[in-house]
Amino acid sequence: MSGKYPTVVKGECAMATYDSVNDKRKKNWAVNALRYNWMKAFPGKRNSSLWLFSSWEGQKYADNSRYLFEYMLANHPEITCIWQTRNQAVFDSLKRQNKPVQMIGTLEATKAQKEAGVVFYTNGLDDFGDFPQIYGATVVSLWHGIGFKKGYRELYHQTNKLKRIVSDQKWNFFSWVKRDITVVTSEESKRHFIDIFALDKKSSILIAGQPRNDVFAESVSLQSVLKNTDVLKKIGTNKVVLYMPTFRKKSEALMSQLEELWSADSFEKMLEENNAVFLTKLHYLNRGNLQQTSRKILLNDSDVVDVQKLMCCADMLVTDYSSCGTDYALQNKPVLFYFPDWKEYDADNCMQEIARDACSINCATTAVDLEDKIKATLLDPQNGIRQSEKLNQLFDGTGVKCGEYSENVYRNVMKLLRVNR
Repeated sequence: MSGKYPTVVKGECAMATYDSVNDKRKKNWAVNALRYNWMKAFPGKRNSSLWLFSSWEGQKYADNSRYLFEYMLANHPEITCIWQTRNQAVFDSLKRQNKPVQMIGTLEATKAQKEAGVVFYTNGLDDFGDFPQIYGATVVSLWHGIGFKKGYRELYHQTNKLKRIVSDQKWNFFSWVKRDITVVTSEESKRHFIDIFALDKKSSILIAGQPRNDVFAESVSLQSVLKNTDVLKKIGTNKVVLYMPTFRKKSEALMSQLEELWSADSFEKMLEENNAVFLTKLHYLNRGNLQQTSRKILLNDSDVVDVQKLMCCADMLVTDYSSCGTDYALQNKPVLFYFPDWKEYDADNCMQEIARDACSINCATTAVDLEDKIKATLLDPQNGIRQSEKLNQLFDGTGVKCGEYSENVYRNVMKLLRVNR
């Protein structure tokens, strides 16, 4: 097996890589830091009824921003909502659907950014461009999931005292994940986000839920989610074991064990005996040399209409440090955690004791163990369902059900806007 794996997948969106995004952010930091603080001090005239939405560096039409945007269009016409993108394919698609969309960098998009009262992002301020004009608006971070992994200030915290002071001051002056309002799902996720983004404990943090999880209240078919007809034929009436691991800068340990699993005759036989398929959707930045069969299927980004809807169609989910586990658990279907690279991922340092305990009910650490746990969960899903229940205890604290998250976010944001007027 090869020890090297490509870190870039050129899909329809020509997504930027992890390193290229960070490099661009460093390059553009100073100009945006000055612009941010100037525009926050002198925001100009802002229209509180003009809301802008974007996601994933402006490249994807997806995630929490998309679901809230579509909900607002359908239910709150009193608010003018516009999607902004820098992806021509996304722009053309939304135009065909007669949805309000603007191409970032055009005069109309820049004008809207200068006038908008509220903006929503999933990944960062650069969802609205390299030099956005949104800084005078109320910035709402919907983020792109509630997971377990360490990030941002936790990762970048300096050990040298002087460097730490400089780094903290720089972060407080401007960061690409600045926000006025943070949307979370529970007290536990609130605590996690305070640590990740170094938020003031008095910050405006709304326990309101993720709009994208409203999809779990819908009736979704695989035919409406998968574009690849060959994959649909392979799945047929079989049970779907969906495997979705999170991004890793170092993916060798994970991919090595995954290749071992895929090459095992016993795994293929187990799937056949249990009328199941192993549907693998890797993070778009990680790929491996996986040899597909009729029961082991690798999905590319281009094969899937919407990953969130794909989770609706799975009979069980296998995941790791990803946020998809806490999302999927809301359906009360079985979840199985797989941590083959705990040491390499530095999970001891990024997963708190409460998080480790939350994942311990149905968990595997080796390819052999994973095969056994998948079989056991297919035969008796109760252990996997108990795993979901444990996740919901920690991460589902909104008091509302799937199908109500978008409205809950809207109401909570509006309430905060009224208070701050």
